[in-house]
Amino acid sequence: METLTVSDPVLCPLDHLGLIAFTGEDAQSFLQGQLTNDVRLISADRSQLAGYCTAKGRLLATFLLWKTNDGYCGQLHGAIAATVQKRLGLYVLRAKVSITDVAARWGRLGIAGTDCVTLLEACFGSLPQQPMDTLRHEDITLIRLHDGGTPRFQIIAPAHTIPALRARFERDCRMVEPAYWEWLEIRAGIPQIGPGTQEEFVPQMVNLDLLDGISFKKGCYIGQEIVARTHYLGKVKRRTHLAHVDVAQPPPAGTAIYGTTATEPAGMVINAAMAPAGGCDLLAEIQLDRLAGPLHLGSSEGPRLALLPLPYDV
Repeated sequence: METLTVSDPVLCPLDHLGLIAFTGEDAQSFLQGQLTNDVRLISADRSQLAGYCTAKGRLLATFLLWKTNDGYCGQLHGAIAATVQKRLGLYVLRAKVSITDVAARWGRLGIAGTDCVTLLEACFGSLPQQPMDTLRHEDITLIRLHDGGTPRFQIIAPAHTIPALRARFERDCRMVEPAYWEWLEIRAGIPQIGPGTQEEFVPQMVNLDLLDGISFKKGCYIGQEIVARTHYLGKVKRRTHLAHVDVAQPPPAGTAIYGTTATEPAGMVINAAMAPAGGCDLLAEIQLDRLAGPLHLGSSEGPRLALLPLPYDV
């Protein structure tokens, strides 16, 4: 992976991510009964993270949600988008809501780097200022994303306008692969549930509460009882941490993490990507009482993890 500085503006097409639209007069109430966050707080000015759980409070997906003219869009791991959409469809019943795959309708670009702010201002004028703030420019939506010291934005626009937008930014940005964008997500501490980690975690285990991805005041949703009990009884014994490990390939999501003994895993890899400076950075869910000792990837004799600070408090 090419070495870049935090100031270097980078551009990444986000076509690898799934995109589901929720439209109809009951779209808000439907999502309110399905997801961990308070969908009523999403507006033209504000997006949010949210989780989708089983009845046992285990995450099936994590979403980035934003408002559209006729409802909401939810972005998630591309490999699980179809199955998650199908499962959500089972709960529609008599609700007046349509759930559709709109990945081909809306193009998405990720742009990051300190210097990208100047480029975006030159193109759009004003920008969202805080993480999860959104700003509309006619039919284009800008979202300021959580970052790990490197400003990051997402551009959502009608698919037919993406080539012109891409060409405009390509002149000043380095094009990067999705793996680089995934690394930026990891450095920002943003977990993404995918095929290897579905039904493994209660939302607090992946720090969704620390990212304002859970509302404890909104009322009932699928899995709410377990999530609320974990919160109010203070029983969060596992949290997600940022770590670095010297390996030549990123470990698959779901790879076990061990302490000095192989009897019981201490945690699990959620997301991993090669770091530009070498080695691999990863987000791993780890038992809090195992953090003091050595942690190894894959086995008690595997490569040792070096814990790194997250951009938010755990």
